[in-house]
Amino acid sequence: MLLELAAELGTRELRRLSELEEIAPAWELLWRSCPLATPFQSPAWLLPWWRHFGSGALRVLALTSEEQLVGLAPFYLYQQSPAAPRQLLLLGSGNSDYLDILVLPGYEKACLELVSRWIEKLDGEFDACEMLSLSGEAVAMRIPTPLGLAETFNEIEPCPILHLPTTQGPAEAFFKNECFASLEYYRRRAARMGEIKFGAAADEEQMEAYLIRLAEFEQHRWDARGVQSVMAPERVRAFHLDVTRQLLHCGMLRLYAMQLDSRIMAVLYGFSDARKFYYYLGSFDPEFHRLSPGKLVLAHAIHAAVSERLSSFDFLRGAEAYKYEWGARDTPGFRRVLRPGKEIQL
Repeated sequence: MLLELAAELGTRELRRLSELEEIAPAWELLWRSCPLATPFQSPAWLLPWWRHFGSGALRVLALTSEEQLVGLAPFYLYQQSPAAPRQLLLLGSGNSDYLDILVLPGYEKACLELVSRWIEKLDGEFDACEMLSLSGEAVAMRIPTPLGLAETFNEIEPCPILHLPTTQGPAEAFFKNECFASLEYYRRRAARMGEIKFGAAADEEQMEAYLIRLAEFEQHRWDARGVQSVMAPERVRAFHLDVTRQLLHCGMLRLYAMQLDSRIMAVLYGFSDARKFYYYLGSFDPEFHRLSPGKLVLAHAIHAAVSERLSSFDFLRGAEAYKYEWGARDTPGFRRVLRPGKEIQL
């Protein structure tokens, strides 16, 4: 559907998955051109997300300049039940830690104005436009408030982030801190039991084997509490198999395993872009809990991130105590909500 919103930029509203898949190459190019974008805004993450979790109606605004994609606002309409409010949400809502729209640098003013006017035109289709899991630097934080809508901001659960050294001297000091030093005891104990190896999934066969073990370890951990693990539902496992395949092919997957001889003891699932490592999930074989394999594979991932000269190791949402043991510090997240009503000043 074409929208006549501005002469400077071409605009197109996408409502079908096939239309999103058609623009995937241009979408990936736009994503790679946005310096603050995270993997959660890439087609490698969001196309599998919609295929496996999508429910409702797609409402995606694509903005172009001379046939180049310069902006993408990926929303969808969702209503949990007939009596529930109608929501306009960003794709990825729920199990994605950073959500946002994409805008090519230099096109911010024009694109954001068009997105605002487009949301205004959609007003009759939703009761609330909820932009969840925004970082403080998110482009969506700067969308002008559409006419006729009131807005609120709320701070949400933070993401603990460990800042990494980017030069050799500070790196040597960094790895001498207490958390890393204490792991030497467990490395020696594990080495007495057999050959210890760390590996990264290099192909789809290895990737699938690591994911299967990760799901098994997670279920063992949650069995003790009598609840289902986050990886237990079939569609969740199918989503992660789909998304890791996409991340592997575009070079963003970081799926590590710690092995004792040929036996996998621990798995860590993350991904990275040019700036950060994103730690999504990790688990270990409970039989080896006395060797702290979860911490050992996490230390390996941090070492690898430093070797890649990434600026930070992002533990994503959740205030679990172990994250702070490594030196992570909270970075706030935000929720922005637009609702029909009198515009308010914040």
